[in-house]
Order: sequence, then structure tokens, then C-alpha cells
Amino acid sequence: MSKKKNDTLSGSLFWLAPEYLCKLTDYTAACDMYSMGIIINEIYSRKRPYEGEAVNIKLLLTNICDRKVNRRPNIPETMPPKMKDLMKKLWSGDPHVRPRAKELDMTLMEMNVNDTEQLTQEQLNARPRTEDMLDELFPKHIAEAIKAGKKIEPESHDLVTIVFSDIVGFTDISREISPMKVSMMLDRLYLAFDRIAKKHAVFKVEVSVNLDSL
Repeated sequence: MSKKKNDTLSGSLFWLAPEYLCKLTDYTAACDMYSMGIIINEIYSRKRPYEGEAVNIKLLLTNICDRKVNRRPNIPETMPPKMKDLMKKLWSGDPHVRPRAKELDMTLMEMNVNDTEQLTQEQLNARPRTEDMLDELFPKHIAEAIKAGKKIEPESHDLVTIVFSDIVGFTDISREISPMKVSMMLDRLYLAFDRIAKKHAVFKVEVSVNLDSL
């Protein structure tokens, strides 16, 4: 366990809670919970925190403390969902979000073997491709931040080009042809738009707009 003496930190840096690293508090029980979150990640990743990453230690520690960045070790793909959720609560940047020791004990006792065993390749292949959906729905850096459980901050850009597309007379077309032909038509259009968007690195957002209200 780490202690704070004479305004000096002691302990292994990557396991220390951000509020303690920033010298905002003394070492508390909530700091222990943060360390437990890092240890759980070690168990499933079989790596020390940030091992194998080319990192600047000073910048890394700054990003760990910054709640807007909320830097944490990469989460193993094979980590079971319930354990992943628990780990994220434990290493939250807000010490009040972290479970207390008794809550942690009860949560672990309620888990069964399936909740704690690493996912097999077969299980990974069978589960819904949520991460793939994130990559489709959001820009890469946003999707990666969501996967890592980081806080997403609003962004501003000096120049943005937006292209809207619409099928003119779609309602009338739908009345005249069969539902199957409508489905096939839309499928061809979406595939064509996807190819063009991918070629030009365009970020797609699908929305429904009532043009009569514009």
C-alpha cells in the first residue's frame, strides 16, 4: 500500500489513483480500489500496465490524471463483459464512482465461472460485433475512445463540408413497385454510397429529415 509523506508520492506510479498522483488527496481506500482495477487488467492481459506501448512517462501520467483524456491500459478483447464493467468502475477517474471494498467483495461473490473466464475465440466470433458497429458509426479516434471507456469531449472544426442525399419521389416509387424491389434498390444504393464514402474517407451519418419542415 502506498502512503503520502511530506508531499512525496510513494508506490508504483501506474497503479496509483489519479487524484493521488495529482496530490489532490492523501492515500485513501478509493485509491486501493483504483489499483484493483489495474490489477484486474493485468490478470486478463498478462501484461504490466502500458507494457509494449511507446509512451512518454510524463505525458502518460498527465493523461491519466486528466479526466478529459482518462488514459487507462488497453482492455483485452477476451475479458468477459461483467469483469470489464467492474474494472471500468474501479479505475474511474471519479473516486466516488468506484465500488467500496464490501461492494467489490459482494460483486465478485455473485459472479460465476462464466463471468470470470476469458472469452474463447469461438465466443468472440459468436458475439455481436459491437466494436465493428462503433467503427462504422463513429470516426476512428472516437470509436477507439468509446472502446477504452474514455470520456468523449465535443470537438470543433474550422471547415466542415456536409453532403445531403435524398431519393426524389421515393414515396411514389414505393407505391408502384413490390417491397422486394424497394429493398433491392436501397441495397444497391447503400452499397454504392459505402464504396464512394470509403474511397474518399467520408464519414457517413444516416438521418431522416422532413424536407417540408425546412
